[in-house]
Amino acid sequence: MQNVDNLRSALPEAAKDLSLNLSSLLKTPPLGTERTWGVALTSAFFLRSAPLRDALLADAAEIVPPEVVDDARAAAAADGHEHDLLSVPLPRRQRQLFTASGRNCGCVA
Repeated sequence: MQNVDNLRSALPEAAKDLSLNLSSLLKTPPLGTERTWGVALTSAFFLRSAPLRDALLADAAEIVPPEVVDDARAAAAADGHEHDLLSVPLPRRQRQLFTASGRNCGCVA
């Protein structure tokens, strides 16, 4: 989790609780590794936080399967944040389903 740790170290002292919570959450995942990282990634997409998104994506590549990242992208797109995902396109099947209906078509859990 080097990228997340680097991001945490750049946070001001006023955000100490946020930094500790982020570290604790990702190092001892309460929902299991894949679900916790999926929620964290979806949240970063939803919040439109490029630094958080980039740090989580870089670390997630070493921790969870690519499907977890794809599902997080799809979940954020389903919530109407497709514009945040331009640099990280959805897998073809999910992109087609979302384009057809404009919402989650059951292709992700």
